[in-house]
Amino acid sequence: MVKKTNSIHTFLPAGSSIIFLGFLLMTLSAGSAFYAFGLFMIPFQEAFDWGRSEISGAISIHFLSAGLVGPIAGKLMDRYSNRIIIITGLLLSSISYFILPGITSLIHLYLLWGILGVGNALAGAVPVGILISRQFDKSRGIAMGLAMSGIAFGGLVMAPINGYLIENFEWQNTANIIGSILIIIPIPFVIFLIKNSAIGLKENSNENLDGFLNKIPSAIKTPSFWLAGFAFFLASAATVGVIQHQASFLRDYEMSASLAALGVGISAGIGGIGKLLFGYISDKLPVRYACLLSFASSTFALTILLTTQAQLALWIYIVFFGLGMGAIVVLLPLLVGELFGHNSFGTLYGTITAIQGFGLAFGPWAAGVIFDINDSYAFAFQCAIGMYIIATFMLFMTRKQILNNQ
Repeated sequence: MVKKTNSIHTFLPAGSSIIFLGFLLMTLSAGSAFYAFGLFMIPFQEAFDWGRSEISGAISIHFLSAGLVGPIAGKLMDRYSNRIIIITGLLLSSISYFILPGITSLIHLYLLWGILGVGNALAGAVPVGILISRQFDKSRGIAMGLAMSGIAFGGLVMAPINGYLIENFEWQNTANIIGSILIIIPIPFVIFLIKNSAIGLKENSNENLDGFLNKIPSAIKTPSFWLAGFAFFLASAATVGVIQHQASFLRDYEMSASLAALGVGISAGIGGIGKLLFGYISDKLPVRYACLLSFASSTFALTILLTTQAQLALWIYIVFFGLGMGAIVVLLPLLVGELFGHNSFGTLYGTITAIQGFGLAFGPWAAGVIFDINDSYAFAFQCAIGMYIIATFMLFMTRKQILNNQ
């Protein structure tokens, strides 16, 4: 087992390579999927005359496939070569982008974004969350925040770049560029930074298997497992439902494509601050209190938008929604560790992300349907506020669990 550090002043030298790798993987994962899709939405609509709800089905399938593969990714990370698992995910993501310019139907789009979801499950939040949780004991929250802030960097940097490329070089060429980046940049770092490809694994694989067999049934029998899972189902549906329509929403307010992409990028950059802030808070307070503050920030942002349509309101929304949304990917693995401990963490974390994955899939699709029916996102935002409130109550009903093989 890798030696764990105990102080924020000492964890960076020992674990900086894993933090950097996590940051890089999350940058590319978010920049190629999470934030990229919203920028492709209007070009797809213009090229194929598809409705936004139809197009949104693709990102829903993406999140659903990622969520369903999450438990598999977690189990594989607990038992096999982390290096090979992550590289496989990157290759799948890259291939999906190389094929994207040749699509002619919605089925093609759905299939490719489903493959991209599998790739992200093997090379995104689940592997990164597992690597960070193994590496750190004390200061785990801020370490997780640093690694996961790559999501924000992916939006801050890649969203404006992708928006510029789509506007000036067509979406097909942009897809090929993204596919190339997913191969060229991260794979050498995965090979060299995960020097022990089985980092953090127990020497006795039978012990790992026993932990999986004993702990997961114990966990799913507890109310806290389902309360946490469905709380993040709701919060993730609300958050991603807004994010995936954010660029389209800003353009509906007569922002240019480049300015809308800049707004998305700024929101993502602020999300990076949110990841660090709420990661730090989670090191000082129970994770559910950090969740409360995160959900409250997003709720305030959406309330502002529902109250006024002034340009200033858009930028207030960008700031506060960015802070709130940034925390979710950091808080979920921290909450799982706080509630259930870290034995067989990868498998258990992957399992609970499957529940979250249904929320990630549902949110963008539902927001698209609401827009197509009402020609407005207002009701979608009202539903998102309600989801945040219910999720908060559910999290405060959870309790720390003592499980088998703990």
